[in-house]
Amino acid sequence: MAAIQDWRPTTPRPTDGDRPAAAPAALFASLKRGGGLIAICAVVGVALALAFVLLSSPRYTAVGRILVDPTGRQILGADNAQSGAADTSAIEAESQTYVLTSRDVLDKVIAREKLDESPLFGKRPAGLGQTLLGLAGVKRASDPREVALRELERSVTGARAPGSFIITVTATTKDPALSERIAQSVMDVYVEEDVNARVAVARRAGGELEGRLGELRARVRDAEQRYETLRREKGVVTNDGKPLVEQRLTELSTQLSTTDSRVNELTAALEQMRRVQRGQADIDSIPESMRSGTIETLRTRYAAQRQADADLGQQLGARHPDRRAATARVAEARRLFEEEIATIIRSTTGELDRAKGFRTSLTQRMTALKAEVSETNDASLELRDLMRDVEANRGIYEAALARSRELDEQRRLNASNTRVISRAARPMEPSGPPAPLMIVAGLLLGLGVGCTLAWLRDQLRARSVAAPELPARVR
Repeated sequence: MAAIQDWRPTTPRPTDGDRPAAAPAALFASLKRGGGLIAICAVVGVALALAFVLLSSPRYTAVGRILVDPTGRQILGADNAQSGAADTSAIEAESQTYVLTSRDVLDKVIAREKLDESPLFGKRPAGLGQTLLGLAGVKRASDPREVALRELERSVTGARAPGSFIITVTATTKDPALSERIAQSVMDVYVEEDVNARVAVARRAGGELEGRLGELRARVRDAEQRYETLRREKGVVTNDGKPLVEQRLTELSTQLSTTDSRVNELTAALEQMRRVQRGQADIDSIPESMRSGTIETLRTRYAAQRQADADLGQQLGARHPDRRAATARVAEARRLFEEEIATIIRSTTGELDRAKGFRTSLTQRMTALKAEVSETNDASLELRDLMRDVEANRGIYEAALARSRELDEQRRLNASNTRVISRAARPMEPSGPPAPLMIVAGLLLGLGVGCTLAWLRDQLRARSVAAPELPARVR
């Protein structure tokens, strides 16, 4: 028992393997002891990389670019009703990348390029993996078209450049010519599908609008019939949709206003002519409207005779025969001028009387028309309401008819702005890293794995050597 109590576990002496693995000297020693393993792993890595390079088939990638314009070209006036904000257009352009690789597009590419008959797509020979899966009872797709579709989905990609409407289309296969044909066919089919989709939208909208036109046409006819029925019942005569009595009243009001202005003008002119006749106003104050050629001649003659009489009066005196003759000529000119003034006053008075009579007649006719308008006022209000209904329905019908014709034109015009801006070119070199780079990568990977295994092996050996001693068996 005393021996058991005196026993203490002994601490083993640290060995080189127990030193920290991060120490450079210990790490170098571990790698040196595992040099053979590292060399074997490096050779295996190079061999695997070389086998991959030799056994894997080269793949060729063809690239093309498409310009996608969600709004399209504005050909007709009502086009581009869907043109919204820039963010909406960006979302629409982004969604076109999925349309580009959709089944509808790829199915047409398969049919156009006959990929279901190609050994690289639809008629691929069964490999070892497929044979083993078949033996295990796992069924794979046997339809060449489905197989070709699956392979084509893996081969074709589309990506939109940020901040633009350009989509880059890539097709990767083992045949450079086939990659070129597939990439170009995908772009061509997509452009055709875009045009067909726009035409289909216009056709569908036009068909729906055609069905609506019949209903709108019936509504216009019904409104017109209700208007005509009420007009006949009320005995209201219309012109251009308005009651004729109201139009006549408006015309009479305009004529009455013009006649009033004429009466006022003639009254003022007549008063001025009478003042001139009475000598209360100067001859030059005769209104312009009354100055005929005759009165202008007489006024000029009278003024000249007065000037000549005044000149002779200063030279010869009042009793000289020439002066008396000049005075007689002045009196004769004054008499003729006053007679012309009197003639103008008489004609103006007659014209004023006729204008006043016409104004009185217009006033009486307006009074009668106002009474007639008041009698048909209620009917006119109803007719105006019905006419507004007719005009509203006619406006809707004409707008729908115009839009239907525009949609019919859109079906005949190509409003799509989507186009191929860079055709696919045949790739000259296979895609992927070159063979030397693959071999170097295999070498580096083998060296890394070898170093790791050598270090782990050295650590395990060190731990097994440094295991603690078992206590002595109790006697």
